Amino acid sequence: MGVCFLGLRRPVAMRSRRPLWPHVAFAVFCACALLALVWPVYPALGNRIEPRVLGLPFSLAWIVAWIVASFLALVAYEWGTRRNEQRSSAHLDAGPERSSASRTGAGPSSASPKV
Repeated sequence: MGVCFLGLRRPVAMRSRRPLWPHVAFAVFCACALLALVWPVYPALGNRIEPRVLGLPFSLAWIVAWIVASFLALVAYEWGTRRNEQRSSAHLDAGPERSSASRTGAGPSSASPKV
């Protein structure tokens, strides 16, 4: 049937409509952040005292900057995925008959009552 990650299972229609690039972009950013804070990249780029950034040694400012950037990326990723989920759930909730009726203006509210 498929792999269920943390008990979350989505309908097939929702899985096929979601774009994959935000997930890939966030994963690539996380990999870059990890590499920037561990050996071979940190000693090459961030392991020095001078220049001072806002009074902090550069090595500490490097770490704080990556932590802040990771937080902002996580907030943007969460905001974007929630917005996508709301759009796709609204589209799926509308259904084909309700969405086509709303486009033509012939919904239940505009129909004359039966006597």
